[in-house]
This record gives sequence, C-alpha cells and structure tokens, in this order.
Amino acid sequence: MKKVILSALFLLVIQVANAFTLHALRVEYEENPIGIDTTSPRFSWQMCDTKRGARQTAYQLWVTNPAGKQVWNSGKVMSNTSLSIRYAGEKLHPTTRYQWTIAVWNGANEVQKASAYFETGLMTTSDSDAKWGGAQWIGASTADAYTFFSQYLPVFSMDVSLMLDQETHTQEAGFFYGANDIRLLNANKNILGVANKPNESYIKVVLNTRPLDQHDSARIEIYRVGYTRNDQASVPFATAKVPTSVINQANRYAPHSIQLLSMHGTTQVYVDDAAEKVIADLNLNPMGKGGDYISFPCVGDVGLYVEKGKRAHFGVANIRNYRSPNNVIATFANDTTIVASTPFTTPCEHGAPLLRTCFALNDKPIAHARLYISARGIYDCYVNGTLLSRDYFNPGCTQYNKTLFYQTYDITPLLTKGQNALGIMLNEGWWSGASTFAGENWNFYGDRQSVLAQAIITYADGTTTRVVSSPDTWRYTTEGPVRLGSFFQGEVYNALQEAAVQGWSTAAFDDHTWKNAVQIPLEGTISHAQPSGFFAWPTPDNYADFKLMAQVGKPVRHFTTLPSQRVDQPRPGVFVYDMGQNMAGVPRITFQGLAPGTKVYMRYAEVTYPNLPEYQANVGMVMMENQRGAMEQDIYIAKGGTETFSPRATYHGYRYVEITGIPAPLPTHQVEGWVLSTVDSIASGYKTNHELLNRFFKNVTWSTLANVLSIPTDCPQRNERMGWSGDLSVFSPAMSYLFNGANFFKRHLIALRDTQLDNGNFAAIAPVGGGFGGPLWASVGIIMPWQTYLQYADKEALAAHYPAMQRFIHLQTTKYIDAKQGFYNFTDGIGLGDWLGFEVNKNDNSLLFDCYLVHELDIMAQAAKALGHANDAQRYAQMRDKRIQFINHHYINRATGRTEGSGLGEEKPNPFGGMDGPKRKGVAIGAQTSYALPLVFHIVSPDVRHRFVDAFLQTVRRESTGDDGKTYPSHALMTGFIGTAWLNQALSECGHSEEAYKMLLNTRFPSWLYPVTQGATTIWERLNSYTKENGFGGNNSMNSFNHYAFGSVTNWLMQHSLGIARDETTPGFQHFILQPTPDPTGTLTHAEGFYDSMYGRIESQWEQTTHETHYHFVVPANTSATLWLSTAGGKAIYLDGKQVDKTTKGVVLGSAIRDKQSLNLPAGSYDFVVK
Repeated sequence: MKKVILSALFLLVIQVANAFTLHALRVEYEENPIGIDTTSPRFSWQMCDTKRGARQTAYQLWVTNPAGKQVWNSGKVMSNTSLSIRYAGEKLHPTTRYQWTIAVWNGANEVQKASAYFETGLMTTSDSDAKWGGAQWIGASTADAYTFFSQYLPVFSMDVSLMLDQETHTQEAGFFYGANDIRLLNANKNILGVANKPNESYIKVVLNTRPLDQHDSARIEIYRVGYTRNDQASVPFATAKVPTSVINQANRYAPHSIQLLSMHGTTQVYVDDAAEKVIADLNLNPMGKGGDYISFPCVGDVGLYVEKGKRAHFGVANIRNYRSPNNVIATFANDTTIVASTPFTTPCEHGAPLLRTCFALNDKPIAHARLYISARGIYDCYVNGTLLSRDYFNPGCTQYNKTLFYQTYDITPLLTKGQNALGIMLNEGWWSGASTFAGENWNFYGDRQSVLAQAIITYADGTTTRVVSSPDTWRYTTEGPVRLGSFFQGEVYNALQEAAVQGWSTAAFDDHTWKNAVQIPLEGTISHAQPSGFFAWPTPDNYADFKLMAQVGKPVRHFTTLPSQRVDQPRPGVFVYDMGQNMAGVPRITFQGLAPGTKVYMRYAEVTYPNLPEYQANVGMVMMENQRGAMEQDIYIAKGGTETFSPRATYHGYRYVEITGIPAPLPTHQVEGWVLSTVDSIASGYKTNHELLNRFFKNVTWSTLANVLSIPTDCPQRNERMGWSGDLSVFSPAMSYLFNGANFFKRHLIALRDTQLDNGNFAAIAPVGGGFGGPLWASVGIIMPWQTYLQYADKEALAAHYPAMQRFIHLQTTKYIDAKQGFYNFTDGIGLGDWLGFEVNKNDNSLLFDCYLVHELDIMAQAAKALGHANDAQRYAQMRDKRIQFINHHYINRATGRTEGSGLGEEKPNPFGGMDGPKRKGVAIGAQTSYALPLVFHIVSPDVRHRFVDAFLQTVRRESTGDDGKTYPSHALMTGFIGTAWLNQALSECGHSEEAYKMLLNTRFPSWLYPVTQGATTIWERLNSYTKENGFGGNNSMNSFNHYAFGSVTNWLMQHSLGIARDETTPGFQHFILQPTPDPTGTLTHAEGFYDSMYGRIESQWEQTTHETHYHFVVPANTSATLWLSTAGGKAIYLDGKQVDKTTKGVVLGSAIRDKQSLNLPAGSYDFVVK
C-alpha cells in the first residue's frame, strides 16, 4: 500500500512539473493597468510549456466587477489565439477595477487558470467634462508665473523706455545685459580663452544722440565686452544709424523706447516701437550664429547706463519672452532716474512653482483612492510628504493642442484619517522653455505651467470625497529649492531653500506666506505666431480637436544605475568622471562636508577633447560644442552635511560629467549615472564570437534606451531631441525587436496624425510638426503602423491610422507624380535623400522617392487586405505595379543592369545632396542605395535581375570614390540613413549573404564597426564622428554620439543572421520564420540570440565547425515556425542525432528551394546538425 501511495505521489509530482503555466497577462499590452479609457479592452497572455507541440486549443475569459458580478463570460472558445482578445461584455464603468480570469486548455485537454486586473480611467476626452469634478487648470499668478534664471536664458527680448535729460544735456544713455556670465568668469567653462573678473563682461546698448549736433543721425551703439580677448570697452562692436524720422533734434529729449530681440546671439534692435524699422541686425555670439553653437549671450546680470555726470530717466525696463505673447518675466527699472550707471544686478528670478492643498477625510474606512492628474509642463506629485511616483517627466510629450495624457495613481496607502495634503511641483518639460534647435520655438506650446488634478477617495460604504485643483483651495510659492528645471539648459537647485519649504506637501505645513493659486487660461499664455521661414514651424494654438486622454504607453523611468569608472583632473579643480558608457539620464551625486552656500557646477558631455594638436588647449576637458544651444549644466548650491543631488526636471545625454566648485575630487562610488528611458526591458539579444560585433549590438541597445524617452528622439544631448521621422522610418523595424513597443508605437502614431498636414503629408518631426525631410522622412507614417501590426498584431492601431495613410498616399500619387511624364516630382521644398551617406551626390532622389512609393503602396495593399478593404487592396496593388513598370523602364539600363538617370523633367540639385529632379538620360547613378532599394522592394524585373545584382555587387566589392573625392576600400558602407537600413537585406535576399557579412564585419572606414574600433559605446550620427587620428574632423557642432539611425542593420541581424523573422501572413509571431544565415566567410563561427515576442521567447543559435553546422532553436508554446536550413553541398539535416526525413516525428518536412530545405516546427526546443 505504501508503495502505491509513493508511486501516485511520484506521478503527481511529474504531472505538476510538466503542467503548463500562464503568465504575462496583459490588457491593452500592459500588465495590471490602471486608468485605461478604452470601452472594449483587449486581453492577451502567454502559455509557458517546454514540451514539444505545446499549444492552446481553447480559452475562456471571465470578467467581474468590484461586487463580484460577472460582466463578461466568453464561453469556451476553440482557438489558439492568445493575443488581442477583445472584451465583449457589459458596458464598463469609469474609475472601476475589474478582475479577469483566463482559463486555457492544452492539447491534452488539461486546463490552467490565472487572474489579473485592469482599471478604467475617467473615460472622457474633455477636460471640462463633469467626470473631472470641476477641476481647473491652475498655477502661479502673473506676478511670478514665469520660472526664470537669468544665467540660463539665451532667447529673450527686452524693452527699455528712456528719456535723456535736457537740463544736463545728456546725449547718450542705455542699458546693460549679459553681464557676469558665469561661463566667462572661469577659463574652465569656455573655449574662448577668457577668464573675466566680476563686472568685466557685458553687452551694452547705447542710444547716442551726439551726432545730431553734427547734422547727422543718432546712433544705436552696441558694445560687447569680455566675450572674447579682442572685445574693447571703448569701441562699439556695432553701430547703426537711427533714421531722423524716428529721432531728431526736435524730439531727442522726448521719451524713446528701445526694443531688443536676442535669439542665441542673433540680435535685432528697434527704436520707438517701429517694428518695421530694424535699426540694427547683428550676431553677438562669438561661437557662431544661430542655435547650432554654444549660445551667448544669456540675460545674465543687467544694469542701466548714462554718460558720466549726466542724468537720464527710465520709464520701464522689461525682460520678456521672445515668443509671443511676449509676456514680461522680469523688470529692472520702473520710473527710475539715474545720475550714474547702476551696478550690475541679477533681475528678479522665480523658481519652479510649488502648489499645495489640504483636505479632511471622514473617519471611516477607505476602500480605495485614486488621483487623476495632468499638466501643461511636467509635474512631480507628493501625498502627505511622499513622492507619489518614481516616474519622470509626466504627462510626457505629445502634440499638446491635440492630445494630452493624464495619469492615474493609487494613493490609498498614502492617506490617513483627518487632515491630508497634496503637493505638486511644476517644471517646463516640453510645454515651455527650450524646444527644438530653433530659438524662436522657446515656449513653443505656452509660457506658463499649470496642473489639472482630481483625487477621488471612496469609502467602504460607497460614499466619496473629491479633491480638485481649484484657485479657491490651492496655494503656491515659487521660492522652493528648484530654481529652474530645463531639458536643454539643466537644473538649478538651491538646497539652502529647502528649509523654508520643509514639509510643504504635508498637512502640518504653515503656508500663510504662500499665495492663492490662479486659473491659467490658454489665451494670453500660448502663441499665435504664424508659420514663417524655411522650417515653417506650425502654430499649435488650435484646440478645437483637443483630447485629454488616459496615458498610452509607459512613462520615463529609472532603467539602471551606472557607477562612474574613473575620475581625471585635466586642470586644477576640474574633475571629470567617466561613466564608461554614453547614456541618457541624470546624475546621482553624494556630497559630504561642503560649506553651506557652496556652488557646485556639473557639465555633461559625450566626449572629451583628445590629445591631438588641434585641441591642445583643451585636452581632457569635456567637449560641449556638440551640445550646441543646449547649456547642459546643472548647478547645486549646498546646504552642508551629507547631501545628494539627483535632478528630476532635466535630463542629459552624456558619458562624462565634469564637476567643479568642490575642493577635492569625490570618490567614484559617489558619482552615479541614473539611466532614464521609456524602455523597461530589452527584448532581444545577439552574441557572437566577434567581440566588436557584440559591442556594436550593445551600442544599438544603448542608443535605443537613450532615444526612446517619451518620444522617439534623434539624439538625447543637443538642442534637438526631437521625433525626426526619417530616423524612425529606417530604425522602427529594428526598434520593434529591441523592446515591447506596442503602445509606444501606438502613441507615436497619434503624434503623426496630430501633426499631419492639411494636404495629407506627414510632418518631418512629430510631435511639434514642421521641419524638413520630404518623402523619405514622411514614409514613417506608412511604415510604422504596418510595423506595429506585424510585430504586435495591433490591428486596432493600424485601423485607426489607415485613413491618415490613405490621405498621404493620395498626395503622393496625385501631386507628386508628374502629370505629363510620370516621374516622381517632389515640389514641396527640400526632400532629403540618403542623408549623411558618403556618395549621396551620386543619387537621383527621384528614384529613391519612387522606390519608397512602391514600398508604401505595397504596404497599403497589404494593410487594406488585413483590414478587409478588398477594393482598396486591389487598387493600391495596381498602383504599385504601375510604378514598378515605370522604374524598370526609366531608371534601369536593361543591357547593363545599372541604375541611371531617366532624363525626365528638370535637373534640380538638392542643397543637402543628390538630385531632386531626375538626372539626364543615361547618366549613371551607381550608388549602393540606388540598387538596394529596387532589390529589397522587389521592383527589378526578372529578365534584368541577374545583371542588376551583378551591378549591385560591383558597388559593394569595388573601391568607391566618395563625394569628398577620397577613395574608400571594398565593402565600404557608402550609404546614408536610408540605404543603410536596406543594404544587407538586399544582399541576403539576392543570395549574397557572404557580401552582407563582409559589409557587417568590415572595420575600415566607413563601416558599422569602425566607430566601435574608435571607442564608441553608442551608435553615432556620423560614422566618423570621432577618429583617433583626426578627432572630430571639423564636425565639432553638428555631431551627435548617440543617434540610432545607423544601427538599423540590427533588423538584418535579427531576421537574417539569427533568422528570427516575421511571417507577414500571421502577425504577432504566433507563426514565424526561422531562417538563420551562418556566415559563409567563416569569420563568424557562432551566433546566438533571442527575441521576446508577444507569445514568448524565441531563441536561435548556430555554430559552424569545419564540416558541420549546429543549430539550436526554441519555439515558444502555442506558436509554430517554418525553419529554412541550408543543405548546400549535398548535406543532410539531423535532429536529435537522426537524419530528418518524412518519417521524423514532431516536425514536418516541407518544400525545398534550391539548396534550402524547409521544416515546419511546432513549439519546443530543437537541436539540429547539418553535415
């Protein structure tokens, strides 16, 4: 009997051990989400089972409300689908938590269950809806509404009214600004070679009427002093005449006004409100003109000027925002008479607004409490003194006049009986402050931050207490420790001011010195400036379609911590810490024993100046030039004792942090880098026997972490950090493998629609809009939704975007196809070609544009079919075929297979490279990209394909001459952003993976691995952003060391080298292709990796020996794969030591094409040998 019991227990243990499990339960692609607004959420789960053939045969879903009532029972559904199962039950109610349970049956009719929850949000898209409980947008009053730190503001305007004194015969007076710039007081903080004493550096603007006595015109004289070694205090930097119609003998002693506009040093001066009369137009920035250079001057210290022994009266002297509505941010004179020039003073500054409210709770049990909150700006929220969330920069970046997200938080555990308090800190974020590389976009969306909030506390008896943002119950101060929080400029934190607001977000705090909050309207705080100039930035002032909606996707969070690796001291008192890795994030620095009031300065850089002749004056110092108009400097004012600085209102792109102002270097363990990203985990891996290639893949992941930060950015460091569409168009296929980006992609598709132009074109930049790029950049609006569908089976995102895709394609196929000659004729500005390629000038952009149109039409045909629009699918397929015929007839020489000009239309050189108008008939194109695109988009006719491939291979194998006239070796990567994404894929698809591997593993310049040999830890904007021989090659300014575009070959690494490829007929990887491609050259002998798909982890591994190749694959439960293995040379395939044939159990032998054999694999782990 005892033996029987033991045997039964043994069998039970085996059964339990072999039982499958359910995990990764998700609603709308998130685990246990709270605050979702969709009325019909979608469910998904993963089946975990290592047995071969493990599959789901049926499922059943139950959803219950808080009372335990069942609101949906799907019944038992005979299906193996476990992704995007749509809710079909009773109407969901707002602000309600629902439990859901999933039951799954496997092939043995065994069942497993698992449960999770989701919670609805307010389920409204209007900020005035009653569901917001009357909450209002509130903030600081006009008197101190504008966060302002004078040393950090390089884009501003000033208006000064003055009157020369007739009694003392005053002939000149004016004002000072830009004085005592902290960068010019210390030789370690500039590369201009200056180290001024206090009050030795300034800009002076003088109205000089003395020439009127000589029957000449009055002058505006501008002095720049202390900005370079050549500046002179006694000689004007620039002088401009004031027309006598404005100032003359008759009115010289009347009141006059001077208006000055300064944008990164580009300066205009007007006199007497005559806006059409620019008196002076000049550049005062010694580094260069515009936002592409380190920016001077800032507002700095200011003062009033009058000639010695004279008198002048100043009616008002205002510092204003540059962008309309040009609100006053500080005043440094008001009805003031001076008899001597005033000392330099710092204009009145205001810190980040702190808002608070107190509220009482009833003395009864709390069932649950939620906070619903959003901001125009970014916010940190505190409940009873506790920071509510470790998220950064909520509510995130969107096109704020169209879409704004709110967040939902569970605040139940933070509340207490009796009095409670809510505290909110506001900062600029993307709403106000610096935005884009164009200074005119400072305060792009608005110039004042505000918050909208509602807390709903529900008691056990069902009653509620509601707390909303309202001027009646909230108070504020701007005297907190955060003096400024700016993404581009940095954070200024005065720890001495912590004491005055200690406990400010608790109920016990005494706020009697604080002021009443005010309602912040849109009108008067947003700009109505009309688009103008080359970039034609849009005006985001139309709120007719505004939606306030529950957050889509993940916030920015702390991803990992990097300890500093070393500290160097290139100059006395300058300590440069190397994090060992280029990153995006913030420091976490611990200080000890600093005297109260000590100012510590931190500057952030991706590189330091190398020990080369060109940089001898700055060797080892941080290189700030490529930050351009972004200051990238934090200031911490110490309070004494042990204290830690880690900003929450800025972020930096850096590897090196320079610390000055401390008496001695800090130990390296006290200087950490907190990596910030919207990515919460990396979803793929790739490892080989080639260390440089392994480092390259790491570099791609690091650039992804740094540039997936609320939006997909081009770079994380300089005054840009924008959603450039071209970068994302080429990188999104790779990006979709690197993390679970379903909601991130969906979120960006919203931004693309929000910025779509009236004519249907997609903006070159989203959010924001504007910029330039042309058809290749706009292609993201077609490529990305299709990518989202294939990778994550998000049919809803595709359907929502489909009308926008149709509008875009209509524009492409009507306006841009020449009505007479049929070629692609882009007529709207400048269309970028193969950006940053080494043979971009060889290209005919009309061919590239047309190839992409073929690709887009192909996607449209497939998308229409997937969405059930059969007529659309047929129409788009016909349009695609027509363009294919055109390209074959006009751009491909049928005799030679070479690409050449069509001779149609008018030749139009593109200022950024290549030809927008077709090249002359018969003129060779010959660039690698001109072959890669027709091949990978299946354009080349079969009858010429062989010759075309041969011509393509010549461009890869030969030495190439670049646009710079230099000769580059064989297998040089001559492509730019566009061609790089497709080059290796084209080579593999035309049967030449050996050439693809030679391209991949080339270490000579230009190549993917060359930057790795030069020390790269991320992907660079330029393949020669830095070289050990030539440093930055003269590209000190336009030079990002963290730009993911050239990492787009990662898509090839996943789909061809590892061979984990999408099956476009089965989106979401429930069925997929395994097509591993071992390196035919033998340089790579081993590769292994994985991809965490929506159905589970897929693994692929291969290893080559002299006579055989070993493969290992994992096909996750409830999926299947079609495996293609090479049997070249008459080799056979073995599974588990036995040769595979039609009798092999567990796999199905499929078709054979040339030297490749297919096998159909159910779920399981497999080890094959080909020998």
